[in-house]
Amino acid sequence: MFDAYKNPRMKNEHEANAVTFILLGSAILAVAASFYLNFFTKQFEYLVEAPCNSTKEECYVRDCDAEECPPNGLSEYALYAVQARHFQACTDNSCTNVCEATGQCTPILCSEQSEVECSTGGVL
Repeated sequence: MFDAYKNPRMKNEHEANAVTFILLGSAILAVAASFYLNFFTKQFEYLVEAPCNSTKEECYVRDCDAEECPPNGLSEYALYAVQARHFQACTDNSCTNVCEATGQCTPILCSEQSEVECSTGGVL
């Protein structure tokens, strides 16, 4: 059977079964809690890139010639955090309809990040 039965600290089979039950119950509880938080309450965020006009707002900048660009092909973009429960209302990958209409997006400003290239344009 289990090596726990041969362990001198385990006095009998019932004690080994109790330890196994507690460990198994804890694992099931952790999986259930994670499933509930991520599937039902959707308490996590998606990061989305939206087109950005560097003359009007602060934008992230990447050089698509020097590095690989994502499928959206944006070299200047704004970055937003969108709650997962609101993400299903997005009509495209940039979620501009949700961000502009409802204000359910949190902008992640380029100037607050380190080691990224920013384009402030007309914004100070």
